[in-house]
Amino acid sequence: MSRRTNARISKAAALLAACALGLSLAACDRADPVQAEIDRVSTGLDAISTSGGNPLPSVEQRRRVYEWSINRLTGRSSPRNAVESDIADPERELKAPYAGRQATNVADPAPTNPPAVDSKNAGQAAAANLLLARGHAGLAEIAAQEASRLEAVALGKVPAVRVALDQWLSLNAAADALALYDPAPEIARIETQIAERQRMADEQRAAKDRQLAVVRSIEKQADDLNARARTLREQEAALRASAAGQSEVRRLEILTEATRVRRDADALEKQAADHVAQAALEKPRADEMQARIDEYTMQAQLLGQERENVRKRGQDRAAAAQAARDEARSAAARLNTLVADLDAARKEADGPAEAAVRGYLQAVGAARKAVQNGPRESQTIAAVSLGNYQHLVGEAHRTQAFGRAAVADILSAVAEARPPLPQRAEYAAKAAEFARLAAESLRESRSAYGEAQSSYSRGNAQSLADSMRHLAGDQAAPAPADDPAPADDPAAASAPSPPAAAMVATAGSAEQGVRAAVDRLITASRAIDTAAIKSMIHLDNAEARAVLDTLIDVSEGPAKLNAAAQATYGKSLKELIEQSSVPSVRSSPLLGQLLQQSDQLSMLPGDLDSVTAADAVIQMQGDDRAMVTMPGSDDDVSEPSTIDFVKHAGEWKIDADSLLAEMGGVQGLAMLGQMIGPIKAMSGAFATVNAKLAAGEYADADRMLTDLNKELMTAMMRSGGLGGPGGPGGPGGG
Repeated sequence: MSRRTNARISKAAALLAACALGLSLAACDRADPVQAEIDRVSTGLDAISTSGGNPLPSVEQRRRVYEWSINRLTGRSSPRNAVESDIADPERELKAPYAGRQATNVADPAPTNPPAVDSKNAGQAAAANLLLARGHAGLAEIAAQEASRLEAVALGKVPAVRVALDQWLSLNAAADALALYDPAPEIARIETQIAERQRMADEQRAAKDRQLAVVRSIEKQADDLNARARTLREQEAALRASAAGQSEVRRLEILTEATRVRRDADALEKQAADHVAQAALEKPRADEMQARIDEYTMQAQLLGQERENVRKRGQDRAAAAQAARDEARSAAARLNTLVADLDAARKEADGPAEAAVRGYLQAVGAARKAVQNGPRESQTIAAVSLGNYQHLVGEAHRTQAFGRAAVADILSAVAEARPPLPQRAEYAAKAAEFARLAAESLRESRSAYGEAQSSYSRGNAQSLADSMRHLAGDQAAPAPADDPAPADDPAAASAPSPPAAAMVATAGSAEQGVRAAVDRLITASRAIDTAAIKSMIHLDNAEARAVLDTLIDVSEGPAKLNAAAQATYGKSLKELIEQSSVPSVRSSPLLGQLLQQSDQLSMLPGDLDSVTAADAVIQMQGDDRAMVTMPGSDDDVSEPSTIDFVKHAGEWKIDADSLLAEMGGVQGLAMLGQMIGPIKAMSGAFATVNAKLAAGEYADADRMLTDLNKELMTAMMRSGGLGGPGGPGGPGGG
């Protein structure tokens, strides 16, 4: 149960109890000791209420007063008067008659006999039972607030479980993808290509050998012919030498023979020359074959290197797959620890939650006695008071149902993970148990809402009865109206708003719609898409909407320049200014003030650049409302933030009413609207510098910052300055 819902309904019950008390005691004797007891308890409970401007006493102070009031009304003695002793805290400014008193240790007188709740006077008994209900409800509220805190702690652990689960899934998916790679077919293909290249090289090598044999044969023939020619030359020379001293006839015969021999030698030499020429023609063919041999050999070597690369790639992927599986096992261990933490945190919330239910049920029992046994004139208001306590019982069960369902959902996702986690059976059992408990809590809440509907109807609080019928599960029934209850409704001033969590049975689809809207918002924020951001905001006030849209528009200039600086220089504008070597840039009051106020120009809470929609913790608050909590950064730079969403015209949008309240309402936004002129001018200066940066007109970041400072100063002077106290152009400003 949210603290706002709890406090609202509790104050309604207190108000109704007070009304019933007044009606019940209208005819009572103020000198009666029972009446004095009732007055004492009523005054004590009023002293710790949160009405008016009084601060709320500490939890322990309130607890002691609630326990004291229960004891007094039921006839049990207390060792000390908690009101007189504890409420007069000098550090607090409380209501009369206890304001300003020093804390004391006042003894408590003996209670009345019989106890006030058993008084024979029907009016006194009814009043005492309504006060008793307030006491029990007060203790239950303390427990409910603690349960709400612990519930938030437990829900805050869900994103970490989801992250660990995503790691398990992604790492195993990566390992599976890596393991799918089998290098064997590729290696076989490469080895086939290597064998083919080697075969081709061998064929060329054999062909080259045959070609060289042909060349050698031709060259041998040429050598043989030259040898024969040399023999003939020698024979010719011998013949010519023998001709000397011979007769003319013999000499002529010898010379004629020598000439024939020379001609034969010439013919042989010509044949030899022809063979040499033929050998010269045949040799290049062998060289070509050698070139092909070298080519095929090189291709085979390159294919061998590729084969080794493929083999190594297979080994690397196998090692990477193993590393991913090892890391996945580590993620599974972390996930198991986180699930145990979530389980423990969620179960820790059950103690206070069950204590709250018990306390509210005790309040219901006391209020029911006031309705059944009280005077007729007080029964109507007492019935509405009873309905409020029954409503609180339903809220307490509903909160438990929401928390248990959220844990059941994440544990179901963990149990259904593929590949299955080592503790899958344990997770499935826990998920089933939490789902069973959630369904049980939901049934209890619907039953309590049904009882509250009956009590509200008896008390003529029809609008509240209608809202309870809707919560009890009648989806065809109209939802509670947003307009105030009619004047004759006894609880009109305290009608509770829709509950903190949506019906568990339909929360899944609604939550998906909200998460999709969060994803669109994050995407638009990162893209600096102001049109998309504006389309996701719902605000009925037309005047405020116009100012809000303008503020979003003018925030685009600084945001886009900051993104461009990050892309160009690897640093944000703030970092560039802080690290600038130009003194006038570092000391510029305009740049400094602008950077200090840059966060305030954002229309969206939190840092959306470092989160995803999966990180969002979504709490449904009825069928058409949700509160989204975004986690802070790991380095504690930003804290968790909340965004309210409302379903308008079938679409989930940011509820700008809460943003408007944080900005001082329509009046605060109107004051901000007076600054639109100067802000627009400065946004234009950012756009101008951004365009120059995109055009590459700046040699470095310092020149860009110097120009930005100049453009901003020019824009300020033209627009007349901000005109606010302490700002440029305003009182106290430069």
